[in-house]
Amino acid sequence: MKAEPPAESAGSSSGSLRQWPIFKLSAPFLLLVTMIVFSSVELSCDRTKVVYFYEPDLPFYDPGDAPGNGGYSGYYGPNDQVLPPTDVSPDLVIVPDLAIEFDFGFEDFSLPNDSGEDTLATPDLEQDVQVEVEIPVDPVVKSCETVVRYQPTGPATNVVIAGEFNGWSPTSHPLTKQADGSFRIALTVAAGEYGYKLVVDGQWLLDPANPYTKYVWDSGSSQYVENSNLRVVDCKTPGWKVLSAKANASGSLSAVIQFVRANGVADNELDTASLVVTRAGTVITPSVDDKAESITIQLEGLAKGKHSLRVEAMDKGGRKTPRLFVPLWVESEAFDWRDGLMYFVFTDRFYNGDPSNDAPQADVPELSNYQGGDFAGVIAKLKEGYFTKLGVRSIWLSPVYDNPEDKGYLGSYGKQYTGFHGYWPEAPRSVEEHFGTPDKLKEMVKAAHDQGIRVIFDLVLNHTHSNHPYYKEHQNTSWFNGTPDTCVCGRNGCDWNAYAETCWFDTYTPDLNYREHEVVKQMTEDTLWWVREFDVDGLRLDAVKHMPDVISRTISLRIRDEMEVFGPRFYLVGETFAGGSEHSLIKRYLGPYQLDGQYDFTLLWPIIGTFAYDGNFFDLDNAVNKSASEYGDALMSPFLGNHDISRFINEACNGLAECHQAGKLWSDVKQQAWDGPPQAPNIELPYKKMALGLLFVFTQPGVPLLYYGDEIGLPGAGDPDNRRKMRFGDGELSGFEKTMLATVQAIGKARADTLALRRGGRATLLIESNVYAYTRFLGPGNAAIVVLNRDTNSHDVTVNIPGALALDGKTLRDKLSGASVTISNNQLKIQGLAGWTGMILVPDAP
Repeated sequence: MKAEPPAESAGSSSGSLRQWPIFKLSAPFLLLVTMIVFSSVELSCDRTKVVYFYEPDLPFYDPGDAPGNGGYSGYYGPNDQVLPPTDVSPDLVIVPDLAIEFDFGFEDFSLPNDSGEDTLATPDLEQDVQVEVEIPVDPVVKSCETVVRYQPTGPATNVVIAGEFNGWSPTSHPLTKQADGSFRIALTVAAGEYGYKLVVDGQWLLDPANPYTKYVWDSGSSQYVENSNLRVVDCKTPGWKVLSAKANASGSLSAVIQFVRANGVADNELDTASLVVTRAGTVITPSVDDKAESITIQLEGLAKGKHSLRVEAMDKGGRKTPRLFVPLWVESEAFDWRDGLMYFVFTDRFYNGDPSNDAPQADVPELSNYQGGDFAGVIAKLKEGYFTKLGVRSIWLSPVYDNPEDKGYLGSYGKQYTGFHGYWPEAPRSVEEHFGTPDKLKEMVKAAHDQGIRVIFDLVLNHTHSNHPYYKEHQNTSWFNGTPDTCVCGRNGCDWNAYAETCWFDTYTPDLNYREHEVVKQMTEDTLWWVREFDVDGLRLDAVKHMPDVISRTISLRIRDEMEVFGPRFYLVGETFAGGSEHSLIKRYLGPYQLDGQYDFTLLWPIIGTFAYDGNFFDLDNAVNKSASEYGDALMSPFLGNHDISRFINEACNGLAECHQAGKLWSDVKQQAWDGPPQAPNIELPYKKMALGLLFVFTQPGVPLLYYGDEIGLPGAGDPDNRRKMRFGDGELSGFEKTMLATVQAIGKARADTLALRRGGRATLLIESNVYAYTRFLGPGNAAIVVLNRDTNSHDVTVNIPGALALDGKTLRDKLSGASVTISNNQLKIQGLAGWTGMILVPDAP
């Protein structure tokens, strides 16, 4: 092959979120859609426009590039390319194999920011859609052609596709120029995945219309070269096509699914006797159109929660379809990932609901051993209402993979560790028995879904454990980078950053090589198995910067292509441990074909400095603005603590002379974890600092994260002391901790109850060294104002309120204390805002 430097792929662009419809239709909207089903699938598709009628019940505001542009115009086509504006507005666009997209004009609304520029609200409300589908009257057969199109952005005369399927020939497969100036070729090649490039007038390029990529080893240059990936489906096996799928608040669910016959084989008709449709393990009998070979599922009276469908069958020749997975929700208000808090459940340390699976390993210290937390414990707390009282709408569960049982493994300071944390997977599709059975895990997920809570699984993709069958089978192949003696991160000159994608985390955690395409394929299939098998709603990708982005991009694309066409939005969030100025590192993995968001480490450090130490609000506001400008509309996750850093409550103790020495952190917090674990503070102020820090985090845009234990101020030094056993109830919590929990519950409930806090735009209103005020707003009269005082002394505060908020003369009530204040002459005046406290002010209902 030709090993030339690849052009930038459309899938590797940074700083842009996956492109979604600006809005989905809200419940009062009446939408009539006629869907034309295309029997052949191309990388570039035609479009169908249909006029719809609507009656809005909520104001909509312009998220366009500039104020006063009258609304958004244009729509998204295949691979999220922004297509030209339409000539009819409003209109609706249906793209085969993608989602329903639409555009319309709406009012402008803006607030001036500190630079005098306009800040625009983008509610992005996702609601129910009523769809009517036109079903094919005849059976549909898979196409054995794979169509590639190229739309040049400049002059182009000769376009050829060269790849693994044709020996990288730059002449044998030319594309034909079309009347619209594009180039097209229909390929007939065997099923599989092939690296390729487009040769445009002699220049070798990645295909800009195809975000899938594949590394191929080039023996000439002795390196892997990234290419576009031609994914050719097996046309000799049957499949499914979802024509529509929806559920609504009343408990109705309907779906229309088309059987797609295998091509060129005998007995390719649907064998209706083999058809199996299930929901939550219960078999459903659909209606079947024998002539068109389509099935219709109609259910009524469903309880609120998730109701995913699974469909499988065979044709009369005995060829099986893939198992189709269609996730759907019944809920009164369509969920948005910004709607509430994300709670990180560290399973082993959270709550012991089933002592029968307790089995700590001998000769391993308690601090690094299994301590009994399990899925049954999470279920108990779900049923108790613990999470809903905090305003939690999504749970990030620590890794559930089976971890090694043979012995303890050497960790920091020569101590033995078990895999209580879950980050040493020793099997691709097995559940850790200390946490419970696969059925218990499914029960836990369902218990969360029944409360409208989404579940996020933690993916460990960077490495396996040395016990893992993939390592045992492939350790002497290109599946893994090096050997235990080659490069262990941070040891013997093997720098964490210089060798980020190839170093081993430890001698027993082999590093996977994602430039070997078979590794990408296998780990992607394993990931999708976990998603479908346990019906999860999102994924957290561990150690993102330690892997080539081909793996996160491939997983993102497969989920979007296979699960999001009619289903709810899936959330992909990454962990890229970074410093306060490393925005470009975090941003690298965000984009329309990669991650929806990341945990905002660049904001974490200013937050800790401001609320635990002697920082100020000027620096914090600068950090907020920097994150907003760098990450744009990405669904970032602000946070105050996680399982890789010391507990905030002890950080806050460090800045206070009156806090007892036993509550402070050492310079080496990992050594302190073993030789002097810090105690809880003996004074109130660290708790007030932490509560104010959480108030700030919970009122930011995005998906705020709450690390288990931070709601009570759980103490802890470095790993593993920052992963202490959670404590609950009167017998285990101190007075300070009880007060802290009540405060955090009130803040979480305030976000959950206030639409503007969840989905609104953000603008700074007042900034002083120790006093800070900002608004979250959706439109005139629909706003929340947050005021913070990080001083030990009380302050009289005056905040100028922009007239565009339309709050003059209105009474606002503090969601935390119940106190009220009236805005007069567009000024908010607060007398004696107490030290280290804050307010969340929301207009009284009319």
